[in-house]
Amino acid sequence: MTTEAAFRHATGLVRPPAGHGCPPVEIVSGLWTAHFHDVDTPEKLQAVSPGVRVVVNAGTDKCPLVDYGPGVDVVMIDGLLDDPDALKRVDAMSEGPEKDASRATLPDFAPEECAGDAKRDFDRVNEIIDATRSAGGSTLIHCHASLSRSVVFILAYLVKTRGISAVEAVGIMKPKWDACWPNKSFVKQLLAYEAELRSGD
Repeated sequence: MTTEAAFRHATGLVRPPAGHGCPPVEIVSGLWTAHFHDVDTPEKLQAVSPGVRVVVNAGTDKCPLVDYGPGVDVVMIDGLLDDPDALKRVDAMSEGPEKDASRATLPDFAPEECAGDAKRDFDRVNEIIDATRSAGGSTLIHCHASLSRSVVFILAYLVKTRGISAVEAVGIMKPKWDACWPNKSFVKQLLAYEAELRSGD
């Protein structure tokens, strides 16, 4: 079973910046991701991939609903938050004593300030992706920077449909989308999901 340490070793220890510059990309057949600002109009989405039939918005606190027009459904995943800015700044620091000291000064953030429950929607989103592919279309999942919230849904899909570990899923996604860095709460949820899937074998 995947450990948090092994998972973070796979993603890298340093949180990527919000302006990471990764272009929209198809991670596996029928499943795309992009920074929200690369798909925040119907024209931009069409330029990314005219085959996208479902857009999953996992960052509704920062990404308003976009009407992409007929033929494109939007699924809003409410209740998922980005980490507080202070925590993001520390996570973005290089490893070392300065980062350790900065982390020690952080307050204990209340659970409602960090993350939310993505796991409750993993299976629902997985079913949407598969149904859309079966109908000949693609799904695009985004949050704001698409490095934490949307990434954990894509990794959960890979873990479920390919029967692989979370680390192996990162190995598929990260070469195509380097900003692959779910926050600590989402990592715990993903690893719990992996464990549940394995226990059901």
